[in-house]
Amino acid sequence: MLYKSELQQLVDEINGLSGFSSEQLSHFLVLIRKGEDLLHSIKSVNHNPLLEVWIDMAFAEINRELNGRLKNRLQELPVEMQQSEFLYSRSAISMVLTNILMHL
Repeated sequence: MLYKSELQQLVDEINGLSGFSSEQLSHFLVLIRKGEDLLHSIKSVNHNPLLEVWIDMAFAEINRELNGRLKNRLQELPVEMQQSEFLYSRSAISMVLTNILMHL
């Protein structure tokens, strides 16, 4: 289906982020925005109600991560917690995008 390879590339790139740094965080935020744009594109051509539910769930999770864990809060944490919180956020985003991949 249209966009499947682009979404797979994005998931692979997100999964390739291995550790927390301000540069990695900036790159992750760019990838998340790219993912949002891709999800909007997929949703605009989608005719599958189940896929639409997964896309809406992905948007909700992305918003939760952007407005919670990643919105200034991450860099305020003790250094030893930054890595685990970053990896949790990366995994959460990757998981919802992978769910969509499985339905394309």
